[in-house]
Amino acid sequence: GTSSFCCLAAWALRVQKLPPLPRTCSDCLRLMPLMLLHWLGVAFANISVAEVNIAFTHTIKAAEPLCTAAMVTIFFGTVPTGKAWVSLLLVVLGVGLAARTEVSFTYLGFWAAMASNVGVS
Repeated sequence: GTSSFCCLAAWALRVQKLPPLPRTCSDCLRLMPLMLLHWLGVAFANISVAEVNIAFTHTIKAAEPLCTAAMVTIFFGTVPTGKAWVSLLLVVLGVGLAARTEVSFTYLGFWAAMASNVGVS
């Protein structure tokens, strides 16, 4: 919605160059895993919102940077600095504390939000 409108406006006003569009079927197939992961991330976020309070879902999704750091380490071998891991640990502790005190907690809502973190990381 809003992001698409902003991109279209930036391209129309020539503030930003239009990115190269996929030209072949091979190009489109290369994008399929990313599209699938993004779709799964949105789907799991919606499942979580259906199960628990939306504020709780967004609290769990605040741990998304941890998922991103872990995936970058696993798939690309790039290890974040010690300071980055410590700051991520503080986020995880805050998310854990908020999750512990949530009245509408369900495991389905929690794990759906965590799966959404992985999908969009």
